[in-house]
Amino acid sequence: MCSAELHPLYAQAVTPVPSVREPVEVTTKEGARLISSVGTVKLPAGIKIQVVGTKGEDKLEVVVTNIRGTVLRSATDFDDRSKGVAAGTAPVAPTATADQKPTADPSRAPLGSATQTSPPQQVTAGASPQAGRTADPGGADRGSLDERDIPNELGILANFRLPLSAPARTAAVQYAASKDRWFQLSRGMSEPLVSDVSSGLVDQSGWRDRLILATIFSWLGTTEERCIAALALRPPESLHDFRMTPAQEKTYRSMVTAGVNSLDATFRNEMCMYFLGSDRSKWPRGKASVGSRLEAAPLEAMLVKKEFCEALVQSVSEKDYLPGVFMVLQDLYKRFPQDFFEYQNLAIAMAIVYDVKPPTDWPHGQVKDGLLRLTTEPWVELFPYFVRKDRDKALYADIKTLPADILKFLVDAPIPISELEWASNNVTTGRAVFDKLYSSIRYDIERLRQGRFDWEAGPYSLESIKRMGGICTDQSYYCYISAKAKGLPSLIFTGIGVAAGHAWFGYLRADGWYMNAGRGDEPSGQAMDPQTWQVISDTQLAFISTRQSGSTAYQYSRNMLRLAFLPVRELSDEKRRRICRLALESSPEIPASWYAVAELLERDAGRTIELRSHYRSMSDQFSKQLDIWAEIQRKLARLEWASGSESRAKAIEEDLLRSRSDIALDTAREILRRMQETQDTESVLKRYRKYIAEYSKLGGMTFYRVAVPFVSDLIRSGKTSLALDVLRDSTACIPSDPDSPVRAQYDAVHAWLTKELKRRGAGESLGDEEQKRERRRARLDTL
Repeated sequence: MCSAELHPLYAQAVTPVPSVREPVEVTTKEGARLISSVGTVKLPAGIKIQVVGTKGEDKLEVVVTNIRGTVLRSATDFDDRSKGVAAGTAPVAPTATADQKPTADPSRAPLGSATQTSPPQQVTAGASPQAGRTADPGGADRGSLDERDIPNELGILANFRLPLSAPARTAAVQYAASKDRWFQLSRGMSEPLVSDVSSGLVDQSGWRDRLILATIFSWLGTTEERCIAALALRPPESLHDFRMTPAQEKTYRSMVTAGVNSLDATFRNEMCMYFLGSDRSKWPRGKASVGSRLEAAPLEAMLVKKEFCEALVQSVSEKDYLPGVFMVLQDLYKRFPQDFFEYQNLAIAMAIVYDVKPPTDWPHGQVKDGLLRLTTEPWVELFPYFVRKDRDKALYADIKTLPADILKFLVDAPIPISELEWASNNVTTGRAVFDKLYSSIRYDIERLRQGRFDWEAGPYSLESIKRMGGICTDQSYYCYISAKAKGLPSLIFTGIGVAAGHAWFGYLRADGWYMNAGRGDEPSGQAMDPQTWQVISDTQLAFISTRQSGSTAYQYSRNMLRLAFLPVRELSDEKRRRICRLALESSPEIPASWYAVAELLERDAGRTIELRSHYRSMSDQFSKQLDIWAEIQRKLARLEWASGSESRAKAIEEDLLRSRSDIALDTAREILRRMQETQDTESVLKRYRKYIAEYSKLGGMTFYRVAVPFVSDLIRSGKTSLALDVLRDSTACIPSDPDSPVRAQYDAVHAWLTKELKRRGAGESLGDEEQKRERRRARLDTL
């Protein structure tokens, strides 16, 4: 720390300087002095410097920097060469004491190098950030910055006591974009961030500014090949009708264990087709960075906005396809530059939803092919629709005040905008009673009795549903889209009850999420998170709704999690765990910090004891959020099985089997799958029959959650004949009512299996597409 006697406004003689909360630029006058730990140095007049902060009660101690953010600590900072620096031509590295001169010219030092400016420290310490190189997010070493290429104004990036000004942001973006040096600049900011994680700097806006910018730059420096590979790491159950071959499943498991930078060419192309569609211009371009695909002007306009960057980092997850996110943002900015920042959360929500195309079975998989037209670039019509309706005050919610991770449940409607216009003009139900809209759609009981679960009555439109009626999926879809048209985030829930599967909807009321519209007596439900198209439970949604995202503790926790996973080579897994634990201790109610610690512990086979303890603590923390509790208990059971602790594993599974009915049945299903890998067929069948008898009173829930998955597993392993026998064993949980949807489902699967066995007996076979259609008619792949 240094102190300085400055302009009379701030200091006269030995009069203490008043506390400076914001950086104040001053120009030195005759007689100004720099007071260091060694002695007092006279400063030239006319030097532009900044008073950044004060420290100490009994003596004058002021942190002083030049206008580029370089800390001024000694006379050598004001020699003839450095006078130009103080005027703003180049950054200067700090020296240890007032009488020490730099041994090398640091004015061209790369960010993050040992000679680059560090956050202000005690003068006598003389410590600088640890030099080093970080791991490339794309898997390749891109080298270090060329010292001769660094613009002078980037020196401020390393001084965390100063907020990042718009000119500094602009300079950084222009430099990185012109030379594709996103990753290197991210590294230059990240390494000092990591070195100062335990200091008070993390609470200052300058530190947070650089963390956010380093995070975004690391995304832009990631190779596109890595991005498509990351999509492959989404759990297989989230891929809907995408089916991996056994070899691909093996590849998937190895990727989950070891991480991935690239994919087998065939698998890669299949993933691109599934997630991105047939337009190959959207496919990844090998080792090219995400930033290299983008235009400099829109990117600069976005990243120079501090509030936009904060909202973006708050919203993007590790499961998003980064090229898609930034391409949607770029397109929206170019099309709607006047509205983009006013509705920036709306734009970000569209980017995180439409980074990949929606799954082919959107919205619920019960519409005959060709009857529902999906748009290819939904944001082009959706963004101006919501802007116009908001300005016309035609929306029930104030969409400008909602964060992107709530608005994503508003914009996930990849249908012609005419559908939303129809609902806007024809639906008049108020926000407080919007759940009543569900019962306004006539229930088609005859269609249910005939087992015709798919909509086949012409184009699947809101007007058609209103006129003709429908079953629960159609009622839910009608309300789900109508809510969006009125500015209410919404989603469709599905659940399995005793009598049948059921669908209902949830929407955002003025006092939070209401998730029981049309629900009935279903014990639990799940929906699709449109950001990832993965399952999200109602309890997880409730957490999103109630979290205190604006609290200091929450922001600190989120910042630590971002820091822990920056691509810095010096960050060992042990250091990352320590940082994640800081996040956990700050906000233990946030599941993300618990999952992050678990992920890092799972990487190290030698930390079984620590991982077991962590799982137990996490189970205790979330004992009232049963979905999270059950997930962690299953992880704990798997850990005990893997470590040979059979008795502990069985005890955990017994607790799960006594839990809520859906959790018990899902546990039974997992036990059967584990047994298929380790035990003989007769033992597995005996346990299956035990579960069918034990849970037969749950009817359709048991059939859908235990019988159908077990039958599907047998079919996939080529045991079709055994699958038919197992299906017949499940009749105890089939309702006797001939009009029951569960019985209709049973009959459909039974007929398909019987037909398949006859075909095989006759030596016949179907092509892949025809077989897929038949399996869908039997509803094996969509349950």
